[in-house]
Amino acid sequence: MSNRCIPALFLWLAVGLNSPTAEALSGTVTGAWFDPAFEGAGFLVEVLAEDQALVYWFTYDDSGAQRWYIGVGEATDSAIEITELQEATGGRFGPEFDPDQVSLRTVGTLTLSFSSCNAGSADYEVDGQTGTQALGRLTGIADFDCTSVATGATATPALNQTASWFLPERNGEGFIVQVLDDTTAFINWFTFDAVGNPAWYTGIAYVAAESLVMELLSTSGGRFGPDHNPDDVVRQPVGRLELNLGCETGWVNYDLNPEFGPSGNHNLTRLTGIDGLICRETRFVPADASTFVGQWLSIGFGFAADVTAETATAYQVTANSCLPVLSAPTDELVETTTDLRVSTDGELLELDTLDSVSTVRLRRVSALPAVCQGGGTAFTADPVVNYDAFAATFEELYAAFDVRGVDWAAQQATFGPRVTAATNDDQLFDVFSDMVAPLRDLHTSIQSPTRWFGSGATPEVQAYFQRAVSGVEVDNIIRSYVLGPRRIAAAGDINYGILGPGVGYLEVRSWSLDAGGDSTVEQVAFLRDELTRVFEFFASENVDKLVLDMRRNGGGNANVSYELAGRFLRGQSRTIFSERRFTQEGSLSGPVLTTLSPEDRPPFDGDLVLLIGPITGSAAESFTFAIRSLPHATLIGAPTAGVLSRTGRVLPNQWAVSLTIGQIASPEGELFEAVGIPPDLAVPVFTDAEYDAERDSAIEAALGFFASE
Repeated sequence: MSNRCIPALFLWLAVGLNSPTAEALSGTVTGAWFDPAFEGAGFLVEVLAEDQALVYWFTYDDSGAQRWYIGVGEATDSAIEITELQEATGGRFGPEFDPDQVSLRTVGTLTLSFSSCNAGSADYEVDGQTGTQALGRLTGIADFDCTSVATGATATPALNQTASWFLPERNGEGFIVQVLDDTTAFINWFTFDAVGNPAWYTGIAYVAAESLVMELLSTSGGRFGPDHNPDDVVRQPVGRLELNLGCETGWVNYDLNPEFGPSGNHNLTRLTGIDGLICRETRFVPADASTFVGQWLSIGFGFAADVTAETATAYQVTANSCLPVLSAPTDELVETTTDLRVSTDGELLELDTLDSVSTVRLRRVSALPAVCQGGGTAFTADPVVNYDAFAATFEELYAAFDVRGVDWAAQQATFGPRVTAATNDDQLFDVFSDMVAPLRDLHTSIQSPTRWFGSGATPEVQAYFQRAVSGVEVDNIIRSYVLGPRRIAAAGDINYGILGPGVGYLEVRSWSLDAGGDSTVEQVAFLRDELTRVFEFFASENVDKLVLDMRRNGGGNANVSYELAGRFLRGQSRTIFSERRFTQEGSLSGPVLTTLSPEDRPPFDGDLVLLIGPITGSAAESFTFAIRSLPHATLIGAPTAGVLSRTGRVLPNQWAVSLTIGQIASPEGELFEAVGIPPDLAVPVFTDAEYDAERDSAIEAALGFFASE
């Protein structure tokens, strides 16, 4: 048999098995199985097409070291029989891995028998030792139950990556992914240690569409056979694992604790297909005018579009209003819209906008909502119509009532009766302001031609903002730490200099780089040129450590911020957050991922400290998510503002409204709306004590952190 391990087993499977003579085993047996008496070890089963099954056995040797065995066998109506159970050895973890050094040894036989969908037994003979384990189901697979296999018509999640995945350039190691539901997966990594012994890591991942992120665990101390004692099993944290998987290909990033080997990233290929399981992957291609034609309804955001070959009209929609906010020639709109893409089946559109931190998606519909028929609803100053539109906008789209502790139905019951046909503009503005004031949300605001109100702009917040951002005290304190002149780029939005030998300082005051132009494309190109000059200076000063300062950055265009974040990415892309939005049907949408990709230039390869604080908000928090995902970055300061997602709306009287539109989560599923992204090291940020002492504790902590490395 070839020494190429897993693929070799499938070659053997293809040519070595006879046609089955018994009824096939149901794909519902796919999952994790274990004997409670052997906790800390177990079997992973994949029932494949053509009545065959792949089984992994994760266990230990007689000394407590990890072992994993693998086998392919015939799946009958109640059993899987493996006549050649294999052990792989010889691989080396990390860059020393050589697939030609991986060797296979037949260690014995294994038969799994199933008395029901949730119970069975394992009979084995391994290196002359025989035994039996009583098995119970540990996990089931999304879309499967114990009586049927999903046909795909109602399969959830549609993107189900349950399968074995392997690394083409590292033949002999890989991942077993079992998607349990739309947010959870059980993952096992079969690999080797630094000297060629089998090793395996496991854990539960948070799933958001293509992204699966988890903290890995390693176990040791068990024993093979009857001497196994679950109390002897020791669990150790290994590090962080991120898989990004479509239906056929994907990639992996892993950031490991030093004792388990180096961190790395690789491309992945699906190796197996589970019998009865359907994986649907949505792919997008650039849209043209012909694919744009039709009726569309946004997934979240409350937008609709009616597109003919000649004209595209966009509407802002609630249950009681449909305002035409844009009309343009279709060809012109397609040409000027940034990254307009259509799914290969023609049923979805996606685009990037200045008004969203993540991609906006629209689905094709057979007809626009009834309220939009006949050209939509009219713009009007009628106070009752405007109140109804305002109340419905927040009821249908606002995503943070729970975390901000506001009962919107109660607000409507209190304030709705105050609005009549006789209500004047000032009175109506006061009603709207009073309704949203308890949200204390910096992304929620109302603007009329004569007045503005922000629900998060409390007197305390405004005073802090004025002193930290606009006052000269903070600026002078920061300047005192910079050696030599502090340099300026991007028309003053970027300050940079040197804090010490090999330590650079880079502050971005805003991600709205107005000097670069109006569009995202123009601002990104402008920033790229400005950063080239900045990093040439850092290179001339031999900077290998960098302090990034976002403490005075209140936001702007998140897509512009990724131009800087991408310069710190080493190797593979990384998922930085996911966003779910409320749809017109009142349910949360599936997650939309935002992924950081490497820039097409040499990265800054040094270590990073990112300074954050209470003003770090919106697009600056998106940037914080990006830097937070990097293993060589440390966050220092105070929690960020906790205002992560927004959109702008217009009311029938043409007043402008801004509100939080989505629930943004870290790759691990953590939500930071209202509480902010926490630092790794907490220190005061722009406090009265800091002013009085004329010191910057965050910069001092960053310098101390670098000095301690």
